[in-house]
Amino acid sequence: MEENTFPFDVVNISSEFAYRFGFKGPVMDSMVPTKEVESFLSDHKPEFEKIAQEHIKKINLHKEGKIR
Repeated sequence: MEENTFPFDVVNISSEFAYRFGFKGPVMDSMVPTKEVESFLSDHKPEFEKIAQEHIKKINLHKEGKIR
């Protein structure tokens, strides 16, 4: 299991997303200004870059046939 996981604070990012954009339930039909989304993504850039790198690493392992 440890080979397939990495540390990531999904609870904190999800909570901040809900707080900043006002989502309080499963229905997300509000308009969100582009600048607000860009600001959120910028504020969490290191976390999202980590997710991207981990996915790229897994894709490469699949391509090399090292994992299924």
